[in-house]
Amino acid sequence: MKPITEKEFNQVVNFIKSKYGVNLSNKKALVIGRLQNYVEQSGFNSFSEYLEVVMSDKTGSAITTLINKVTTNHTYFMREPDHFNFFQNAVLPYLEKTESSKKDLRIWSAGCSTGEEPYTIAMIIDEYFGTEKSLWNSVMLATDISTKVLETACNGIYPNESIEVLPQKWKNTYFKKINEEKSSISDKIKKEVVFKKFNLMGGNGASSFLANYHYHAWKFGTEEDTLNKFSTDIVKLNKFGFCFNTLDFLFNNDLPKDLNKYEMFSEPLYSPCEGEVWSVEDGNDDLDPSKNELYVPSNNIVIKYKENYYIALHHLKKESIKVALGDKVKQGQLLGEIGNSGNTTIPHLHIQVWKNEGTTYLGVPINFNGSFPVKNKVYFK
Repeated sequence: MKPITEKEFNQVVNFIKSKYGVNLSNKKALVIGRLQNYVEQSGFNSFSEYLEVVMSDKTGSAITTLINKVTTNHTYFMREPDHFNFFQNAVLPYLEKTESSKKDLRIWSAGCSTGEEPYTIAMIIDEYFGTEKSLWNSVMLATDISTKVLETACNGIYPNESIEVLPQKWKNTYFKKINEEKSSISDKIKKEVVFKKFNLMGGNGASSFLANYHYHAWKFGTEEDTLNKFSTDIVKLNKFGFCFNTLDFLFNNDLPKDLNKYEMFSEPLYSPCEGEVWSVEDGNDDLDPSKNELYVPSNNIVIKYKENYYIALHHLKKESIKVALGDKVKQGQLLGEIGNSGNTTIPHLHIQVWKNEGTTYLGVPINFNGSFPVKNKVYFK
């Protein structure tokens, strides 16, 4: 196989930095050392050929392998002891006071590597609260982009020499000795940490919008639902790739009930075209996301934008609509705000275009910035 060229090295560096925020520009020897044999043994003739496969892989397995090989995961128990002391002596007393009524802690260990950091935090919390620990909900979220290190973290098995820095009381209470070489984190502490794969660069560092078209293919008698054939749902994502600004769902697998936690809620809606307001409906309540109602009407606007063509905008916020029936609107004009009214699970914009063919309404494909949305297509502002 050909040695890696400067162009190929830069391709690897730019790809990983743009996707995961890991800068390898000064680590050419590391990249070659960790990838050269793998690329060659996998039958590739060059790094360019390998990168092409990685970037076109739809399963995610090739990218996962790449990340597992090039990321450095150096950590150990009680790393940065000053930080842990501050957490124990300042942060926990503050949280104990401010969260005394709810007794609900939310801690995220980002870039958790093989688990030593979150397990250390869990042991500190357990020791701090003592007999009152059972009164607190303190399950911690720990994330990393490497599935390899997450597997080690979930197993919770470490060399005995790595836990020598810990207090003897901790070793006796929170570890179970397997043999002369290894010990395991106790089940009590394991249950306090939820490990998840997560890319901190998921949102590309900026807010973005996720579009999904949904072809229902419902049947009314023998007729297909041609009206909704190219309907599209749009949600807003934050810089972490989430559609809401809370991590509660990672702990309890439930959607946030507070609509204000959703990035899309109250977002301004501007007219996508010039035309006339053909119909408008307002006054319907914005629903709790946990109470999805199938046959509840949504606040919506329908614009006739040229002969026999209509565009509908659904799930708008109650009493936010700024236009009335018959109004002439211009492209870019403020129409209202995004809400959660009607048959909807979370705040989003439902947009569809149709053509009136006399007795039939035919859905029309929608073009966003020069491309037709496919499932989970992301558009950046």
